[in-house]
Amino acid sequence: MDLLMSLAGVAASAAPLSMPLVPTEGVYLGMFAVVEPADHEFFYEISPDSVEFIESTGRHVWELRPGPRYYAKATPDCGQIVSIRPITVDMDSLVFLVGELEKESILYGDTEVDEINRNVLGFLRATNRRYAFGDNWMQEFTYVCGPLNGPYIERVKAASIGHGFKYIDFFGRLVAPNDYYHELLGDLTSGLPSSSACDIGEPLEPSFNTFLDISHLFASTQANYEGSNVTLRYPDIASWAGDLQSMANEVSSSTGLANVIDGCTFSAGFGNMSNIFQSMMGASSSCSRSDIISDIDAIANSWTNMNYLGKTVSESLASYYSPTSNVAMRRYDNFLRGSVEYQPYPNNPLLERFENMVYYDLGITRDGNNLSNNTTVDPRLMKLNEKGNDSFERRKKIAQGFIDFILTNSTLGVPSC
Repeated sequence: MDLLMSLAGVAASAAPLSMPLVPTEGVYLGMFAVVEPADHEFFYEISPDSVEFIESTGRHVWELRPGPRYYAKATPDCGQIVSIRPITVDMDSLVFLVGELEKESILYGDTEVDEINRNVLGFLRATNRRYAFGDNWMQEFTYVCGPLNGPYIERVKAASIGHGFKYIDFFGRLVAPNDYYHELLGDLTSGLPSSSACDIGEPLEPSFNTFLDISHLFASTQANYEGSNVTLRYPDIASWAGDLQSMANEVSSSTGLANVIDGCTFSAGFGNMSNIFQSMMGASSSCSRSDIISDIDAIANSWTNMNYLGKTVSESLASYYSPTSNVAMRRYDNFLRGSVEYQPYPNNPLLERFENMVYYDLGITRDGNNLSNNTTVDPRLMKLNEKGNDSFERRKKIAQGFIDFILTNSTLGVPSC
């Protein structure tokens, strides 16, 4: 979404990105326009009941009589409005309101793309108390993503999207009630439904029936966006590696997860552990399918659209989740490339670097085909509580399962170990 188009008060998308997962339940948060880009100027007819809204965005409406009939003008800077929709819990509404957060950053005085993205992602990650700072003494999200911009968050907290509602009334609905950081952001407006819709969009992986966990997506996105620009911040610990470490920590207290892991036999080689890893995710309360898919998309999207193409958060969301997006259709390939982009030994083969990284982040040293326990003191392993020899076999299975899961769905090759 072009920033000029955002400032016009519209969301750019050639077609709706997804159907609403959760209805508005009678809560009216406002309307927004879905816009199709135009490569030249032309007039198009609009419905009479859309005139007031289109004029409220700053566009001029022409009236033609007899009729009357109403027309608006599309230009390359301000495309054609193809529909006007209520704000609800879906990807189109998310793209629009993230674009509005970008406007708040510009009005705040931070106008560079890096500044805008840092402000917006910081606010979005801060809606969930678990991602605002971190869930252990290391505060891994502060370590990887950097500190939150307090004055910008205060500005957004006070800003209204109209009709008596604020931004937090939308974004707060995307966080589980117990995780919403009300001490930082304040209480949601009374009268909103108490139920939360943490997941958004149509199933991104129909075979797994997996949706996006939005706050998880944005926390992982900022980790990989910020971590790519700061040496040795290791974005993986605030993304997929942190989830795998949480799963490893969970095994000793979760009979169901332990039964899945202990019931399988480690077998190096392609395709042996992918289905087992899916069962691990199903049994885990700390590393779910939605968590992993959100991590994968965060890296594939931030690496492709933000780090390389310089897009804003809303632009990258609109591009990545477009029905015709080649990036999303090849999410596993782009995840692989993006995840190893800033790792050591850039001349080593991609798959070897990926495998070494996964094993290392689970406290395992790999030397050729030999795997051994690694008790090195390293910030990347500080979240990993289970590092003893008694947990080594379980961590090895989690690592191999994740590697096989990614490579089974990728087109880039097979594991070497």
